[in-house]
Amino acid sequence: NRIAKIKEKNNKLTNEKSELNEKLDAYERFNKIEKDLEMLANKMKALTKGIPGEGNYKERLESYYNSRKEKLDNLKNEITSLEADIIAIEHRLKDLRDDLERLSAETSICPTCERPLTRQEAERIISKKKENISKLEKELSKKKEDLIEKRKIKKDLENTVSDLSWKLSELDRALKSARELNEEKSKLTAEIGGQSKSGLIARLSEIDNELDDLEAEKSNLLEERGRLNAKLEFTKLDYDKIEQDIRNLEHRVYILELFIKACKSTAERVSKELIRKIGDDVANVWKRLHGGIWQVEISDNLQPILKRDASEYLPMQLSGAEKMILFIALRAFTAKYLGNPGFLIFDEPFEHLDPENRVFLKDFLLSLSNDGIEQIIISSCDEKLLEEKWNKIIELKK
Repeated sequence: NRIAKIKEKNNKLTNEKSELNEKLDAYERFNKIEKDLEMLANKMKALTKGIPGEGNYKERLESYYNSRKEKLDNLKNEITSLEADIIAIEHRLKDLRDDLERLSAETSICPTCERPLTRQEAERIISKKKENISKLEKELSKKKEDLIEKRKIKKDLENTVSDLSWKLSELDRALKSARELNEEKSKLTAEIGGQSKSGLIARLSEIDNELDDLEAEKSNLLEERGRLNAKLEFTKLDYDKIEQDIRNLEHRVYILELFIKACKSTAERVSKELIRKIGDDVANVWKRLHGGIWQVEISDNLQPILKRDASEYLPMQLSGAEKMILFIALRAFTAKYLGNPGFLIFDEPFEHLDPENRVFLKDFLLSLSNDGIEQIIISSCDEKLLEEKWNKIIELKK
């Protein structure tokens, strides 16, 4: 009867452990999706920056693109018309200059009827044609200036339209990604089922305690088997019954050993998974600080090892500022995954940091509220921090 109950409890705990692990994974994916959605929203805002209106990213961008495209097409038509006008004027000027050349000859010939002209008639016609040439030259100069200006505007518009076309493609990809992420987010919300992350971690701790209790029960069963073996040495009474009891005890011990082995293996896998997640989050902070692709491995004594390509970096190889940021990130994410206390205290975290690293560390500390750490307490003698924006400042003076 007791063996049946142990088997039943074993199956129940194993199933519950598996469900808890799945929900913890769902929590991590959910948080990552929210960050990804925020990044996509910022990207879409950046793509539509400078375009009139708010929201409706696709509609605004398409409308603006179409208006620029239409303006470019109209401008191309205007340029074509201008070019045709310039060619026509240049032909007209050539004809007028040819007429002047004939009129200026020793024997003047009328360019229209080709009859000989008197000098007075020729001078009158020459004056008129020069006047026409002057007007046409001014008109030609003005049209050429217009052409140069319109070609410049056309080039700018072509660049704008090309850029807007690229932005439309990027926006389509961002919108598609956002839809897919929101669908996955809805599925994860249903999978989590309203259970808190702290509750999941607390239940994992309870299961570990139950494993300890089962280990103790195993020891008691072994002691009981020892006592039965001792009885066999002194008496043969009820030998068959004692032998059956021993076999039952051995079977119970075997079941307990299997159960404990399975539970310990599950607990070990959960610990390794949490350590891996801590390393991934620390690597993301390091990537934002230095760029590139980084990996962070956490040793058994919780020491970080930075990896990039084929190189490894130990904390002792880093500058003071880098070590400060690295270990603050490690401490924050360790608290996040291994029993979040709800608050963290830091003593002089900005000391000896240059302005750029101070800004980075400040933004990082303020972002920890998104990871479930509700309060960050900073003690410092640096009066420059009073110029920053904090939720609450307490000044202690002598």
